[in-house]
Formats: sequence, structure tokens, C-alpha cells
Amino acid sequence: MNISKARKRVMAIGCSHGSRANPKALEAVLRFRERYKPHEVIHLGDAYDLAALRAGSLGNPNQSDAADDYLDDIGEGAKFLNQLKPTVFTIGNHDERAKAYLHHHNAVIRGFAEAVWEKMMAPIEKHCRVKILKYGVLPDCWFSLGGYKWGHGVLYGENYLRDSAETFGNCVVAHAHRAGVAYGRRSDNPVAFSPGTLADLPAMEYAHRRRSTLAWSHGIVFGEYSDSSAQLYLHQWPQNEQQWTLPSF
Repeated sequence: MNISKARKRVMAIGCSHGSRANPKALEAVLRFRERYKPHEVIHLGDAYDLAALRAGSLGNPNQSDAADDYLDDIGEGAKFLNQLKPTVFTIGNHDERAKAYLHHHNAVIRGFAEAVWEKMMAPIEKHCRVKILKYGVLPDCWFSLGGYKWGHGVLYGENYLRDSAETFGNCVVAHAHRAGVAYGRRSDNPVAFSPGTLADLPAMEYAHRRRSTLAWSHGIVFGEYSDSSAQLYLHQWPQNEQQWTLPSF
């Protein structure tokens, strides 16, 4: 693959999930960033996991996630962000678990959330020139580049990528943890990419009983872009990858 010098380079990853990340996946992504030297590095959200703030954990103290070490999770998530040095960050639903408590009526809970949020945001404030801190389907929840919308994504299910293309047009999303490419059934032929997840699947206990978890995979979306268009590619690693080879370019 030949990358034109007249255009700029971009790479995107997502769903690294803090202390639940796969160390080999993170190392491969950092090696790729060093070799590819992209102008834009986009983290599509869920840089942190915050399992202890999951609704199911808060509602049931007997769940193992209720005792999750959130400081370790934030520390590992921030460490990777400081190594990756993303230029763009789009918030994910797991990251929002702390944000949801920033305006809590209880001052103690609100103060806890503010301290957690400050730690989470420190590497993002340090490295990112663009921060999309709204999560949803509306236009201000997306970063636009090269004729694509880049964001965490909100859709899931077997056809989440096709549905994303048909809903949002050309886009790059994460969220559902399955790396892939799909085209929308529209006359403008929109396409959606996903880099999947960088999480270590055995560590994601909440998903162990879901059949769809067996389709999760790791990846990087990368390519070149201009003001109005982009040529993107997906490099994918399956579950239980041992080699972690990088794409050639």
C-alpha cells in the first residue's frame, strides 16, 4: 500500500478499558503509532472501564465489580493515553460513568466524581487538541475528518456497523468491540469502520455469558485523508492473538 505524501495520515483505536486492556494489544498499537507517524491519533473512547460505577455493580454489592480498584483502572488508562498521545478523544459510555455523577445532589458523591474525573481527564487535557465529551447520536457528539464522523458509537447488535453507516453516513466507531467494515444500504454507499477493542477479553467479566463476546476482536483503523475525503483501512487481530504483526505501508 502506498500512502500519498500529499495527504495526511490518521489512525484510530478505541475501547482500551483501563486496567482491563490487553498489554500485547497496547504494545502493538504503540509500535504502529511510532512507525506510521500519523498526523491525527484518535481514541474513540472507553479509555477507562470504571467497573465499580457500572449500574449493575452499584445495584448489587455482591457483584465482583463492586469492589473493583478504580484507582488502578484510572492509572492504567492514563498511562496508555500518555504513551499513545492522542490528538483527538471522543468520550465513551464507560468514561461517562464518572461524568454522570459530577452534578449529583449528594456533595460527597459529587466530590468523589470530581476527583475521579480530574484524574481521568489529565492525560486527555495534556495531549488532545480536540475533546468530544458528549456521548450520543447528535452532531456535537462526533469529530469530523476527511468526510467521516469519528466517535465512540451507540449502536450494537449483529449489524451495528451496517446500521451505523445507514444512520450516520461514513463513520468510524468502536463500542461493540467487533472490528470490521460494513456498507450501508443507501444510494450514497456509506461505510462504517470499527477497530474493535483493545481489552483483554477474560477481564471483561460482565460479558462472559454473552455469545456475541466470542466475536470480539482487536484492531486499528488507519489511512490517509484530505479536507473532504479519506482512504481508510482496517488491520485486525483475532482473539488470542500471539504474533501481533503490524500492517505494511
